[in-house]
Amino acid sequence: MAAPAEPPAYGNDKGGITADRTESVEGIRISMSSGDSKRNTTHRQLKARHIQLIGIGGTIGTVLYVQIGKGLLNGGPGSLFIAFSFWCTVVLAVTLCMAEMVTYLPVSSPFIRFAGRYVDEAFGFATGWNFFVFEAALVPFEAFAAEIDVLPHIVNAAVLTAAFSAGNSYVYCASRSLYGLALEGKAPRFLTRCTKAGVPVFCVGFVLLFALLSFLQLSSNSAVVLNWFVSLVTASQLINFCAVCVSYLCFYRALKAQGISRDSLPYKAWFMPYAAWYALVWTFVMAFVGGYTVFLPLPGYWNVPDFLFSYAMIFVYPVLYFGYKFVRKTKIRKPEEVDLLKDVAEIEEYQNNYIPTPPRNGFEKILNTLFS
Repeated sequence: MAAPAEPPAYGNDKGGITADRTESVEGIRISMSSGDSKRNTTHRQLKARHIQLIGIGGTIGTVLYVQIGKGLLNGGPGSLFIAFSFWCTVVLAVTLCMAEMVTYLPVSSPFIRFAGRYVDEAFGFATGWNFFVFEAALVPFEAFAAEIDVLPHIVNAAVLTAAFSAGNSYVYCASRSLYGLALEGKAPRFLTRCTKAGVPVFCVGFVLLFALLSFLQLSSNSAVVLNWFVSLVTASQLINFCAVCVSYLCFYRALKAQGISRDSLPYKAWFMPYAAWYALVWTFVMAFVGGYTVFLPLPGYWNVPDFLFSYAMIFVYPVLYFGYKFVRKTKIRKPEEVDLLKDVAEIEEYQNNYIPTPPRNGFEKILNTLFS
């Protein structure tokens, strides 16, 4: 095996880490291939505007138009504004954690793979499947938007447009997360198969099967089924946020243990590690109190579906974690054992050799200016 290359400008090998070159190169080929390898893989062809619009599409879904009304009705505009303002600080802290890690190591399905790389492979397995359930459940969730008949038709049209955009975003994210799990050996290997255009076709097909859950509304009231999915995806997302914070804290202590200064990173997040602890505490607490209404000692509040959808993933997550740990005999990684240089040199080489595609016409140039 050839001697490892010198680390990039934003890292060093003071901690004595050496990367497994063979595994690193294979990982980069799989996750970032441009499609000219013998094996069909996903292609890195999304432009900045595509990423921005996927993010916007995933944010402005039916929840903005429909579900927010429940909070407004129960608490009024003042409490809703306070709640949104407070929760934005938590989401910002989570985003800062993710930004620092992903700018250092931009790989496919990043926080799923970070969970396994920086914490424990069992943690990555549980986190990955939880994130997949979250994204996949959002697909049928959006399908319930055009069935709420009490809204005026013009609002229904706006909701339907947003639902289609958000649903498209969720199909993309869910299929790519499942693809990332398959690359890591945490999902069946056949899911890594892609078309010549770089589409993980089996992953996309599997995610689309979740859309069939939207037919649940045929036997239950649409609003009831919508609430079930709200509870499910809320709990899963809070667990995702917790996982991001835990992964960052392990990443942070690994940098410190190996003598790598955060000043050398491409992006250094503010208020760390305090922001990560702040977000971890609040997301962990909210995961357990999000469905508190089912425990109220009042008639009509307790019912089994609401309880299961509110807390199912909270019970499933430790089962996934300890089950994988028992089968694979994994261990929590010590800070000095975390490989912080794996894939870094290959990613830097890819980025140095990357030639962006220029806009083909004036319209694309305007889009690039607006969203890049």
